[in-house]
Amino acid sequence: SPSQVQYAALCGMLPKEASDKYGHWLVLKHLLNTDYLWQNVRVLGGAYGVGARFERTGAAVMVSYCDPNLDETYNCYRSVIDYINSLEMDERTFRQFVIGALNTLVRPRPAYIKGLSQIGRELAGVTAEDAERVREQIISATLDDIKALVPYLESWLAGATETVIGGEQKIRQSAIRFEIVKPLI
Repeated sequence: SPSQVQYAALCGMLPKEASDKYGHWLVLKHLLNTDYLWQNVRVLGGAYGVGARFERTGAAVMVSYCDPNLDETYNCYRSVIDYINSLEMDERTFRQFVIGALNTLVRPRPAYIKGLSQIGRELAGVTAEDAERVREQIISATLDDIKALVPYLESWLAGATETVIGGEQKIRQSAIRFEIVKPLI
C-alpha cells in the first residue's frame, strides 16, 4: 500500500491441547497487551497500536497497526518466549493482571450485547460450565501457569506466518523474506 506505516501480524494455530487452558491464555493475553507488546512495540517502537489474541479454537495472533517498524516488531513477537521465561513479579502485581483478564469477561454490557454473546457461545458449543471453568482458571492462575504455556507458544511460533500490509519499499528491505509481495490495490 502507499504507506509509510505497516500493519504487521504473526498468526497461526496453537496445538489442540492448548485450548484446555483458555483462562490462562486470557491472562497471558492481558500481560502481553498491557506490558510486553505495549512497551516494546507501542511505546519503544512507535506503533499506534498492538495486541495479542488467543482464541478457543486455537487461533493465535500478535498484531501491530500504524507501525513504522517491521523487523523490530517481528523480532519482538518472536522473543515472547524470553519475556515469559524471565517474568518475575510479586503476587500483588500478578493479581492485577489476573483482574484485568477477568474484567474482559465480567464487564457491564447492554442487554443486546449479552444476547449476541450468548448466541455466539451457543453456536460455538460453549456451555455455561465451560465459561465457569475459564473464569475459575483466570481467578486461580499463577505465574507458573503462565510459564507452562511456553511449549505451546514454541509450537505456535514454529508454524506462525508473517503477514503485513504496508509500504512496498519497507517490505522489500525487511530481513524477512515474504513469500508473496503484491500491490494491495
